[in-house]
Amino acid sequence: MPRWQSELLRRVLRGKELKAEDVSELATAAVAENEQQASSYVALSEADLPSVAASGEQRVLVSVGQGRNVNALRPDQTLKFGPELSVVYGDNASGKSGYCRVLKKVYRARVVDEILGDVRSDVPAEGERSATFTVKTVGGAEEPVQWVDGIATAGAGRFAVLDSSCSQTYLRGGTLAVGPAGIDALDRFASEIDRVKRSLASAAAAVQPSKKTLQHLESDSEAGRFVRSLSSATSDAAIAAFAVWSEEQEAALRDSEAELTVGNAGTPSARRLELKGQERGVANATGAFRKLGRASLRGRCLGTEVCGRGRCGGRRGIERRASAR
Repeated sequence: MPRWQSELLRRVLRGKELKAEDVSELATAAVAENEQQASSYVALSEADLPSVAASGEQRVLVSVGQGRNVNALRPDQTLKFGPELSVVYGDNASGKSGYCRVLKKVYRARVVDEILGDVRSDVPAEGERSATFTVKTVGGAEEPVQWVDGIATAGAGRFAVLDSSCSQTYLRGGTLAVGPAGIDALDRFASEIDRVKRSLASAAAAVQPSKKTLQHLESDSEAGRFVRSLSSATSDAAIAAFAVWSEEQEAALRDSEAELTVGNAGTPSARRLELKGQERGVANATGAFRKLGRASLRGRCLGTEVCGRGRCGGRRGIERRASAR
């Protein structure tokens, strides 16, 4: 069994309701294991399974004590149980919940809480969490049973534990719903596996590439058909091979570019630019001719018929100006 499935079953056996973050965590672990990455979870062990009393043997729980690193329980303190009903009371933080957590852990209650060290202590707890159970057989002989957190405990017998966190499991809608511990474990395990599968499917759909970005490139051309055929299964080598042009394709591209150049030269836009250039040439020539005409008029005398007064001095005036130059 994969380690992530072992962890899932372990949480189910402890009666833990998996939250969305638990499902996401297990889904991530499943992907990591599939990629051959080391798992931080440990394999399922006998300590994770419900304890079973020996066949034909009845045992009575007498006491539990010598708790170490279990909440704020004192190692020299012992909680004793009577033959009928035992009432445990005390101030807040006196250890009632600590004993209850140990009992639920050992006897596999439907809801098992995590056992912590003394949260009020400034010194971190060192060593394993443990306690000593005293049980009595039918013959009346008492014998100690050592419990260590994470290790299967044998010989402790069976003991039913019910507290406020278990009440919703045992009492459903006001109806007493007591059954053998763990009888619904496989059904819950399968249900939680389905939740992990749905989480993986949702994550896969979120990273699935979309073809909408390339739809405008699809056509009946060779390139368009290739774009249409692209999928998540298309390899990088196939894309690289398609991107290489053959000599025939390069020659066809050159011919197409040449035809495009010729075609563009005959367009109305090209003809307009050509006529605009000719117009500018004519305007430049006209300006040049006008300048030449004005210069010629300044250099010759047209007689009194033109100037009216003959102030230029006629031909002799022109000659005098020429000799002065």
